[in-house]
Amino acid sequence: MKKLLLLFCLLYSYNPATYSQPSKGYNTIALDSGSFANIAASFNNAGIVGLGESTHWSKEMTVFKIEFIKYLMVNTDYKALVLEDNFYECSQINNYVQTGEGDIDALYRQLMGVWQSPVFLDLLKWMREHNAQQRSAERKVSFYGADMQRGSAVQQLISYTSKHSNGIPFLYLDKLTDRG
Repeated sequence: MKKLLLLFCLLYSYNPATYSQPSKGYNTIALDSGSFANIAASFNNAGIVGLGESTHWSKEMTVFKIEFIKYLMVNTDYKALVLEDNFYECSQINNYVQTGEGDIDALYRQLMGVWQSPVFLDLLKWMREHNAQQRSAERKVSFYGADMQRGSAVQQLISYTSKHSNGIPFLYLDKLTDRG
C-alpha cells in the first residue's frame, strides 16, 4: 500500500537574495541516512506525513526536506508526493515522472512560484530517474497536486474524474460545470 507524503506550500523555496546563503546565526547540522531512519521510525505507521516549516525562504529546510523526501521514497512505503499546487499542472508533471514525456523545465515553470527553485527541479528530475530504474510498479513514485486556484482547474478535474471514475457517479459534478 502506497502512503502519501504531503509537502505544503510552506516550503517556500527560492529567494534570490538569501537562498544561496546559510541562515545567519545558526549552525548547520549534517544529517545522514541514519538520522533520517530515526525520524522516519517515529511515524512509520502513519498513512500520511505532512512537511512544512515555521519560516519561509530557508535554504537549509528546503534542502533537508528534499533529501528526506528522497529517503522516504527509497526506503519506506511513502511513494506519492502531494504538493499544494494546482491539480492539472501537477498531473502533467506526474506524467513526466511516470513516462519521461514532456519538457520538465517548462512543466515545472507552470507551478506556483514558491516551488520554483533549483533543488525542487532537481527533485522532480530525481523522481523521474528513480522511476526509470524501477522494475516493480510498487517501487515507483508519483507526484500530485491538491489545489485548484486557476480557472481551468475545475474543468481539468471534471475531465480527469470522468476518465478515471470507472463509472462511479460523482454527486454535484453538474454544479461544478455550471460555475464555468
